[in-house]
Amino acid sequence: MAVLKIDRNNTLDALRLISAVFVILHHSYPLTGHCSRFSILGGIGVSIFFIISGYLIIQSWCSDPTPLKFFWKRLLRIVPGLAVVAIFTIFVIGPINTNLPLREYYFNINTWMYSTIILIFVPTRPLPGVFTSNPFPIAINSSLWTIPLEFRMYIILCIMGAIGMLKDRRVLLSIVILSFVIYLNNLLSSVWALNILTKIPGCIGITGYLWYLIGNGIPSDYPSYNLLFLIGMLFFLYKDQIKFNNWIALGAFIGLLATIVSAESYFLIALLICLPYLVLYLGQLPMKQLYNIGDKYGDYSYGLYIYAFPIQQTIAHFMSKISPIQLFALSLPSTFILAYFSWWLIEKKALSLKKINPLKILLIHSHTFKALYQKFCKI
Repeated sequence: MAVLKIDRNNTLDALRLISAVFVILHHSYPLTGHCSRFSILGGIGVSIFFIISGYLIIQSWCSDPTPLKFFWKRLLRIVPGLAVVAIFTIFVIGPINTNLPLREYYFNINTWMYSTIILIFVPTRPLPGVFTSNPFPIAINSSLWTIPLEFRMYIILCIMGAIGMLKDRRVLLSIVILSFVIYLNNLLSSVWALNILTKIPGCIGITGYLWYLIGNGIPSDYPSYNLLFLIGMLFFLYKDQIKFNNWIALGAFIGLLATIVSAESYFLIALLICLPYLVLYLGQLPMKQLYNIGDKYGDYSYGLYIYAFPIQQTIAHFMSKISPIQLFALSLPSTFILAYFSWWLIEKKALSLKKINPLKILLIHSHTFKALYQKFCKI
C-alpha cells in the first residue's frame, strides 16, 4: 500500500477522453428517440470530469494562489473554445438545419443572441427553426449546461482560498461531510421517516447555503457534480494520507456495479463514495502508454464535449431513421475532427497565454483605446 500521488506522469487525460466518449454514447439514444441504455455511463462520464477538475484546479490554485491569475487561466481554458463553437453553431449548424429561409434566420435576433453562451452563465438558447422536427427537438447544445456549474465551483474554490479556508484541510473535510449528509438525507427522505440529519444545520441556516452549493442547477436524479468537485479537492489536500490499494479499488468498482442494478438513489450515493477513489487510483497507475496523452497528442476531451451534441443533432436531422449505435459510430469521428482543430488552432494557442499577466494586456489595450479616442477627438 502506497500514498496516493498523482504527479506529472498520469493517465488523467486518457480518463477525460474516455469520459467524453461515454457522454456521446449516452446522448446517442435520446437524440434518436430511444430510451438511453447508457444513461449511467453519461452520468459517470460527467462525474469523472468534475472529480478530475476538482483535483487539478485546486492544485493550480495552490501553485499560484492569486485570484486574477487563477481566473485568467480558467477563462483561457473555457472561453476561446466556447466562443468558436458558438460561431460554428450560428454560421454552420444553424443554416444547414433551419427550416426557415436563410434571410429570416440571419435577421432573427435569437440567432445572434445564441452567441451569449460565451458569457458562461447565460443559458443556451434555441436557434430559429433549428432541430424543430428532431426526435429531441429544439435543443442545440445541451451538453453546455454543466459549464456554468463547473465555473461556479472555480469561484467557490477561489473564495475559499482567498479567505484562508483551504489552509486547514479539516475545514473542507467538514464541509464535504456535512454536504454529503444533507445530500444523503434528501435522496433517502422518502425512505426515512424522520429527516433528523438536516434539522440541526437547518436551525442555524447552514442547510440552505450548502444545498445551493451541492444541488442548485442539478436535476434531483443526476449525480451531485458539485459535491464530486469538492471531493476531488479533498483528495488533493489529503494526498499525503490517502493510500491506494488494488483491493480497495476493486471493492470500489464492485460497489458501483452492485448499485447499478439497485435503486437509483443508492447508485448516486455509491458514485460519491466509490468513484473518486477509483478515478484517482486509475489516474496514478503506471501505464506509460497512456501517460500525458494530452501533452503528447493533444487534449481533445473538451472539444469532444462541446461539439458532439450539435453534430449528433445534425446527423439525426438528416438521417431520421438512424439507430443510436449508428449515430454514435458516425458522430464520434466527425466530432473528433472538430475537436482536433479546436485543440491545435484555438485551445492550445489560448493556453499558451497563461503566463502572461492579464493586467499587462488590459494596460496595453487601455493605451490603444486612449490613442483611438484622442485621434477621434481630433477629427
